[in-house]
Amino acid sequence: MRAGVVRSQAALARGSLPRMSRVQWEDLPLQVRQAVTEQTGTVVKTEPICEGVNSQITLIAHTRHDRVFIKGVQTGDARRVRSLTREAAISPFVTAVSPALLWQVHQADWMLLGFEYIHGRRVDYSPASPDLPLVLETLEALAGTAAPDLTPPLPTLEARMANYTPADHLWRFAGEALLHTDWNPGNVRVSGKRAWLVDWAVPTRGVAWSDAADVGLCLITCGHTPRDAEAILAELPVWNDADPEAVRVSVLSTEATWTGLYPQPTDDTWSNATVQAARRWAEHHRGAP
Repeated sequence: MRAGVVRSQAALARGSLPRMSRVQWEDLPLQVRQAVTEQTGTVVKTEPICEGVNSQITLIAHTRHDRVFIKGVQTGDARRVRSLTREAAISPFVTAVSPALLWQVHQADWMLLGFEYIHGRRVDYSPASPDLPLVLETLEALAGTAAPDLTPPLPTLEARMANYTPADHLWRFAGEALLHTDWNPGNVRVSGKRAWLVDWAVPTRGVAWSDAADVGLCLITCGHTPRDAEAILAELPVWNDADPEAVRVSVLSTEATWTGLYPQPTDDTWSNATVQAARRWAEHHRGAP
């Protein structure tokens, strides 16, 4: 698996799906392609997208006048359809931080979503990156968003963390905020003076500072010390309001997540670096030198 493509610790712990083989635009049934072009106009060319693990097809469709990001799955894959349906349902609530959902197509055993195309690049989480203030702005904007009541309901953070957290501490993750739960660099796209959050595959209801903790781990993975990462997060009111003991429990649970998933080094650079980052952050909270 290529570096940077794997999910962040939150998504790995909280229900993301294994990688699947990809389908190209030309492989879609004719009825599906026609249904899409009814929404977009004539598709002049397509660009396959390799990142992401939850969709069978991800691409940028170029029309005569615009570009659209398209993702989709076959309807026989109930778990992935459920994830994509939830992503579509979340979209109206997150247009302040994420590209808008433009249309849905259900045709010939396929479900496709078409999103506003954002011309951007992967976020740079490294020290002194000019992207960091943009990420904080997006984190702060999302932190004020309440989790909507959907049917079926959103999963809860405490349920997703149950395998890696002592049962008597799970209540610390309870809350009413809407969480993205996967701020890995592929899911944060920088365009101009904005950091856009994409791929709402595992939206979750939980404590509002949890997404900031996810970003904190990404910062450490990309070269920050735990102390410096927490200093960056301290610019966020939602992080400063967090219970320090709850943060400590979260950091230790993150270490348990990553070391449990990857007990041995893999051929994926991002996974290996994140395991080490999770250990460093946990040592910081245990008072290790």
